[in-house]
Amino acid sequence: MKIKHKKKVASTNDWARDYAAGGGALPKAFRADEQTAGRGTRGNSWVSPPGWTYLSIAFTPPAKEATELTLLVAETLRDILTKSAVGIYWVKPPNDVYRRDEKVAGILMEQTKDALVIGIGIDHAPDELARQVVDAVEDLYMRWLAGVIEE
Repeated sequence: MKIKHKKKVASTNDWARDYAAGGGALPKAFRADEQTAGRGTRGNSWVSPPGWTYLSIAFTPPAKEATELTLLVAETLRDILTKSAVGIYWVKPPNDVYRRDEKVAGILMEQTKDALVIGIGIDHAPDELARQVVDAVEDLYMRWLAGVIEE
């Protein structure tokens, strides 16, 4: 899957949603070096300084309920971080990843008639981690959609 990149956006989820609403081909990933209006669940703001990783992945909306995907993505992200960094990572359900007592990543899933958008923010993550996350989430989504995995 191609990853579109911009230095600065308001929100990668907004960028992905607008792309899908405009008829853009899906799936597609979106990465920014900085967000000026990042957000978390329940409308909380997400601090998005330069140098961290901000990703959104837009998929064709599924015909089935997708709420359990948030936790599955968090678990996948935890596994990637555990393999690529020092430390023990754990998931605070349904959408946050922690290292010890510090939140290091969050997931925001939003669905419209045009797309299911999975937004991922990772603190202090190197650029090469973005490709691993996109590939793993795409694989997870396809297996979930096919019914191979469930919550």
